[in-house]
Amino acid sequence: MAEQNVVPAIQYDPTLLYHHMAFKCRCAEARSTEFERFFEEIMVRVQPGFKRTRPHGKLGDRKTDGLYLADGTVYQVYAPDEIRLPALTHKVNEDLDGAVEYWSSDLRKWFFVCNAPQGLPTDVYKVLAEKQGQYPEIEVACLTNDQLWDMVRDLPIQLRTEILGIAPAGHANAFVTPARGDNFNDIENPWILMAHDPISPISIRSATEALLPEKPFGAPFYIRPADYLDWTTAAEYQRQKWEELREITWDLSPQYALYSIAPIPLAIHLGFVVSDRVDLTCFHYHRDKRTWSWPEQGIPKGLELHLRDNVPEPTDAATDVVLCISLSASILPTQLSGVVDPQFPRFEITTENPDVRWLQSPDQLSDLADKFLDTVQRIRSAVPNYRRIHLFYAGPAAGAVVIGQRINPRMMEPVDLYQYSRQSVPQYKRVLTLADTGTY
Repeated sequence: MAEQNVVPAIQYDPTLLYHHMAFKCRCAEARSTEFERFFEEIMVRVQPGFKRTRPHGKLGDRKTDGLYLADGTVYQVYAPDEIRLPALTHKVNEDLDGAVEYWSSDLRKWFFVCNAPQGLPTDVYKVLAEKQGQYPEIEVACLTNDQLWDMVRDLPIQLRTEILGIAPAGHANAFVTPARGDNFNDIENPWILMAHDPISPISIRSATEALLPEKPFGAPFYIRPADYLDWTTAAEYQRQKWEELREITWDLSPQYALYSIAPIPLAIHLGFVVSDRVDLTCFHYHRDKRTWSWPEQGIPKGLELHLRDNVPEPTDAATDVVLCISLSASILPTQLSGVVDPQFPRFEITTENPDVRWLQSPDQLSDLADKFLDTVQRIRSAVPNYRRIHLFYAGPAAGAVVIGQRINPRMMEPVDLYQYSRQSVPQYKRVLTLADTGTY
């Protein structure tokens, strides 16, 4: 079973609850072919290889509303406005006998799928038992609404969403917005958990374990720009989501715990809109250990950061500058060919041996933030008339958020952000610009 996004302490998954209510609503309202289509939507995801069927002229549907040929299973769907035992019994007899006549020895399992949200009459099970005795070589059974929901519940959230829709945006807000009579003044150091996961879902259970001994207040808040959005629209979505969260939590004076698995430009942008004016703690997913918990404290030996540049003397030239941050991998001059002018002054923050496992400790994020501010100061002193910064970042999303927090649009010239793709030529493409537009 796919792991659910469960709110700790109360073991509550608001998305799953929404899907359960949506499922019950679909069953309650669906009749005849509507329920049959709903059943098909479920089965093609639950059982890869399931075959939809349609009536064909005078031949009808051969008493078959769905097929799974791999094990000889035939499904017959029945969704009456009102369950009446004589009609239901007739339906079972007619459809099973017809399916046996057509499919012959190929039929090994026959399921009667009846939309009965309140349950089936006991006599129906007796009828099915009698048919089982009539056809002992065939497995005869019914598939109830409850059994159908059990199948849907076990689906990954992506497949459940394809069937039952997306939970209302900001559904978690109900858990952090005070209701009349609530008094949050007595809550000490509330933590609001933010999941920034447009690429792949974050395990809230694992994220919560990383926060211990602190516990999140309320449900997690999700920031998930859809992958079909262009970069500018995705960035605007992030800004609006942050403003929404800030508005409903500001009076709590909370601490925010951010877990990000996002494209680097969006991670930097999110840090940019959040800024360093709020109490934000970033976590990093350690893929080798499959955990968000920090394995180290302090700055491990050999992972210290170094600052470099190719500007031996200050220059008054009005020029752009390049800033490369090489943590997970080295950003090579050849990768920037055709992207920026090779004559632009180049500054770099790097470690002795860039590696995807560079980030092991929260203290490294603090050091990265300090080194970034030091580098910005170095740019100002070495190239005081610089026009913009071309920022290239190869590192973890947590570090990208921290960098974004330190980009002050009122104290810095515009910062261009680039997305990396190994398959592209050139491998870096400018996608966003952070600037003082009065919006952020």
